[in-house]
Amino acid sequence: MKTQNNYCRAAANWWATKIIEKETISVKNIDSFQETLAKEIDDTISKSAHMIISTYKTRSKILDSISFQTGMCASIPNGYEMDISHDVGVCVYDKKGVLIASFS
Repeated sequence: MKTQNNYCRAAANWWATKIIEKETISVKNIDSFQETLAKEIDDTISKSAHMIISTYKTRSKILDSISFQTGMCASIPNGYEMDISHDVGVCVYDKKGVLIASFS
């Protein structure tokens, strides 16, 4: 990964964990989804220094796209907003706007 911090991987791990928690059966291609998402976050942050992945009001285009691309057939949990920035790291908020996770 290009960035100094490993928060790109931590952000991808957070989404993968939420997806696994929601499913009752094993999630096909979750590792591929996780790797592809980490790379996409890294690429985006290296270009624009900031990224938001949100399932708060609508589906996330990036998560849906990577899910389709990798063949990961599981529901992506809604009601979350992840704010990723190069200088701060990752902050995750629930649908009430409460900070539920952060890492840098």
